[in-house]
Amino acid sequence: MTERLQRFGYVQVEDRTGLCFPAHEFHHAMAEPLEGACMTYTVRKAGAPQKSWVCGFERKRTLAAFAHAHFLSHPELVRRFWG
Repeated sequence: MTERLQRFGYVQVEDRTGLCFPAHEFHHAMAEPLEGACMTYTVRKAGAPQKSWVCGFERKRTLAAFAHAHFLSHPELVRRFWG
């Protein structure tokens, strides 16, 4: 956890399969990958796509990430993660 807000706002997420979807981030934490952890997607700031970072730790059928996605507006996300 950090003292200040780390990420805030709308983003575009692209996963390792090429699936893209909009999301929102709002958090005071920073995550550091453990050895052997697979970073699952690239996040780009919606208003400034040149700003990007990697996010999302995936292992087996678990995904831990900061991006909040709206699954009803993108049913392909449900199939990707739980299909």
